[in-house]
Amino acid sequence: MRILIGLWLGLFIITPAWAAGTATTASKVFAAVSPKEPASQSSKILADFQNADFQKGLQAESSGNYAEALSIFKPLAEKGNSDAQLQLGWMYDLGQGVPQDDVKAVYWFRKVAAQGDAVAQLQLGLMYDIGQGVPQDYAKAVYWLRKAATQGNADAQYSLGWMYHGGQGVAQDYAKAVYWYRKAATQGYARAQYTLGQMYHGGQGVPLDYIQAAKWLILAKVGSFKHADKALSLLEYGMTRAQIAEAQRLANQWWKAHHKQ
Repeated sequence: MRILIGLWLGLFIITPAWAAGTATTASKVFAAVSPKEPASQSSKILADFQNADFQKGLQAESSGNYAEALSIFKPLAEKGNSDAQLQLGWMYDLGQGVPQDDVKAVYWFRKVAAQGDAVAQLQLGLMYDIGQGVPQDYAKAVYWLRKAATQGNADAQYSLGWMYHGGQGVAQDYAKAVYWYRKAATQGYARAQYTLGQMYHGGQGVPLDYIQAAKWLILAKVGSFKHADKALSLLEYGMTRAQIAEAQRLANQWWKAHHKQ
């Protein structure tokens, strides 16, 4: 099953595609380029051709024709096309057009992650975290999550914060957990907003601050995070009307600043 991990994730499923006979045709197109033309020109022609095939693969996958999608993605992936490699990883992860195989999913995710793709790095980190397709290894999970987080991936930022929060693969450090939660929260990631609110409520990694706690819980509620409403109600029970009003003002201010028309 694709690891969009229950607690943390919201991974985007990219869909792929391309047609049979591609390798032969691609070879013909490549060979047709004059030797006098720059290598960059021939590379561009080949890349454009592969991209067209990839789009066919996406169309096949989105229509549920996984066998055709596989026949397109696999040759592309074997030639080093990172988009196709990622899609092939998803297909093995979900068992679409192939027997479900976590080990093979990891194999393809790793190839893409090594090329700097944040989504693949996130997925690989999560697989190490729970031991799916690889032996469980928190240190390696942190390694890959950090790579994705430093590229701005909100899922990875939240997940890395969680690793610091629980001391998994790193020394427990609430301040660093807050740092990464805040990174994800400022991107509008509702779960991170909720968790950041709880950190302020408990004074973990930050000074205890009910107003800041309520602000982030309000934003998480607006973002439809299911536990935010109850947590906010419990928090407001111990706050003054003035404190609640200030939290609402700060939440509105943040919302307007991050949702300009």
